[in-house]
Amino acid sequence: MNKINSVAIGIRNINTKSGLGKIVLEQVNYFLSQGITIDIYTSKYDKLIAKTGVNIIKIPRIPFVGEYYQRLLFAKSASKKIARQSYDLVVGHGDLVEQDVMFLHNLVERAYYETHKKKMDPLNAIARLRRYILNTQNFKLLIANSQLMKDELISTFNIPAEKIKVIYPGFDPLQFNTHNHAQIRSDVRQSLNIDEQVLLIGFITSGDFKKRALDLFIEALHHMKSTQAYKVLLVGKDKNLPYYLDMAKKYGLLEKFIIQEPIDQVERYFHAVDFTVHPAHFEEFGMVVQEAMACGVPVITSKYVGASEIILDSSTVMPTLQSEALAKQIQRLANDPTLRAKLTETALASVKKTTWKSYIENFILYSKEVL
Repeated sequence: MNKINSVAIGIRNINTKSGLGKIVLEQVNYFLSQGITIDIYTSKYDKLIAKTGVNIIKIPRIPFVGEYYQRLLFAKSASKKIARQSYDLVVGHGDLVEQDVMFLHNLVERAYYETHKKKMDPLNAIARLRRYILNTQNFKLLIANSQLMKDELISTFNIPAEKIKVIYPGFDPLQFNTHNHAQIRSDVRQSLNIDEQVLLIGFITSGDFKKRALDLFIEALHHMKSTQAYKVLLVGKDKNLPYYLDMAKKYGLLEKFIIQEPIDQVERYFHAVDFTVHPAHFEEFGMVVQEAMACGVPVITSKYVGASEIILDSSTVMPTLQSEALAKQIQRLANDPTLRAKLTETALASVKKTTWKSYIENFILYSKEVL
């Protein structure tokens, strides 16, 4: 089949503020722009999805049923409804058992193990359904968002390598770019009461500070031997924030931290910092790494973050997660503005071919190969 005229997308919940939601929104907008008929099978969605005008088939939640069976019933119900139609392409995002193309966005059990250093409860609803889907392998193609994920899928679930393609998530160049950098930097710093000459280190994420290794970052700052005056812009929402602030206080670092909750225009925070840090125990991709680089911001991360695979200068990618090693990386960038300027150019080159446009083009190309 060379032409796709109709598409079904199955996904339980769509929140366009998340990386997954952004991906679904980009897919919807593309199909609509091409005049392709598209139906979304979902139980919950937000205003941005509704505003696209896409046809939504609501799959009701079943009351008084456990989480695993809620997910399984969604998969069964959506599959049954989809099978009654004749779609050219059926796309799942981790919630369908049967589909042509499956997008997998996270590896919950591996991420949990690397973060908590213990195995996840095998009866966990998400993990249980994912094992069922991946062991069944009722898909023609699986899209992984990094080689890190692909390797795990092959080794853990014995999925043939030829059934998996890696497509790095995209970014919007109209939002994440270097336009008006100096003005935005000045405005944000002024609003945060930070002098232009003060080094500002970013730790910018949506939340889940344990997964993103905020404790390791605080320990690294404690180990850092630098006379450079600096502040830390900590962005994210996490119920355990007081624990991390107590930790910073214990090390005498609390006054260094400026705490902000996530905002839609996160690029403004990227423009305000001199570089950002995203160590993470395990992150399948990590769109904030890519978005920061698209704003020309150097990023220190680790090989356990999928987005590290697109970074052209691997000197900022740590092979192991250790606070002393992270301290040296931070100190290296903090003390060398010339290096930061060089890494800015490398960051922009790293993301040049990873926009949403290239993401969708690869998705369509690979989909047509298996239909």
